[in-house]
Amino acid sequence: MVDDSAALRRTLAFTLERSGYRVMQAKDGQEALKTLAQAGEVDLIICDVEMPNLNGFEFLGQRRRNPDLLKIPVAMLTSRGSEKHRQLAKTLGANAYFTKPYIEQQFLGAVQELLATGLLSVSS
Repeated sequence: MVDDSAALRRTLAFTLERSGYRVMQAKDGQEALKTLAQAGEVDLIICDVEMPNLNGFEFLGQRRRNPDLLKIPVAMLTSRGSEKHRQLAKTLGANAYFTKPYIEQQFLGAVQELLATGLLSVSS
């Protein structure tokens, strides 16, 4: 999970861990790239858009240059809900796009679907 808000990272990590997922955290895209380079198997990346150092769109751009990272689905979770932002994320390779605030059970269902298929059949 990549987000500059420590409070959101804690809340979302708690939600995911309570559902049985193991969660790694990074405060921005730059830290996420370092963490992912050292991590073992990663099944899903949840990433904010607005972050310092390397924002979510820049992270997606860096991900496109790494064949190993391209295998990992990415769900964007952000306060930016415009169609322009959704389309840019999709163009850069995001598999799903969610806006904050999110509804916990819907988000968990989408996470489960992404983990099972790597795709999300409905636009969120």
